[in-house]
Amino acid sequence: MASFDGNSNPNLSSLLELQQHAGWTGQWAEIQEREMTVLDRRIAPEYASFYIAGSRKVEVPIGGEPRTVRASRDCINMSCLNSQDGDTVVFLGWADDLGRLEKPIHDGVLNTNSGVVIVFDANMPEILSMAVPTPETRVRIWANRLLEPDRIQIGLG
Repeated sequence: MASFDGNSNPNLSSLLELQQHAGWTGQWAEIQEREMTVLDRRIAPEYASFYIAGSRKVEVPIGGEPRTVRASRDCINMSCLNSQDGDTVVFLGWADDLGRLEKPIHDGVLNTNSGVVIVFDANMPEILSMAVPTPETRVRIWANRLLEPDRIQIGLG
């Protein structure tokens, strides 16, 4: 199965063959893909909100009264700082990597049949995006304040 060179070190190809035979390479690739992935972007959306979804082809939840988060199984409408008042920093990553211990302002499940979570708004087709391994993804959101937050963290999983 595995061959060794004269120094008793496994050859790289033999080691890979052994890992594949044991089923380790797929698991390792998944672990490597999930390691410490936190993306961030500074935005100033014209309509003081952005959307989180598994596809851009969704119906955005809206309503009459002011709210920080409006959510359906297909889309989350997240309010943020009005663009005339400054920028909003948005973070997207695995919830464990964000390291937040306090209760999020939103904790729900999003349909992600496409295998991706996309953050976008009416004018920007993609602010941030991240691949996800399941057709439904838990989404938690933390914000520095409820009214017009300017620091928003989106935790997946």
